[in-house]
Amino acid sequence: PPFLKESQIMVTHINSPLDFYIQLIDNVDLLILTRNMFELYNGKDANLEILCPVVGQACAALFDDGGWYRCQINGLPGHRDVDVKYVDYGNTARIPAANLRKLKRD
Repeated sequence: PPFLKESQIMVTHINSPLDFYIQLIDNVDLLILTRNMFELYNGKDANLEILCPVVGQACAALFDDGGWYRCQINGLPGHRDVDVKYVDYGNTARIPAANLRKLKRD
């Protein structure tokens, strides 16, 4: 948004008073991206599965709400789990590697 323009926001995650994530309430682009990812990744496309996750890799991850979101792999703790950071919202989670998919350019 333009500088000094009032905008409505939503705080999506807080790490500390100096490290937090926000989203613009009227961010249509993020809503469209979220819907498109839900439609794309809810299919069973074996070509999108990540068989060997790598720290730093950008991908899509299934969240608790059943939606797919962009993330980055931050750790490989073992037992077929990965640590991810949901890049659009700021939160982190440990999830099964089976819940990761390659990002498509679409």
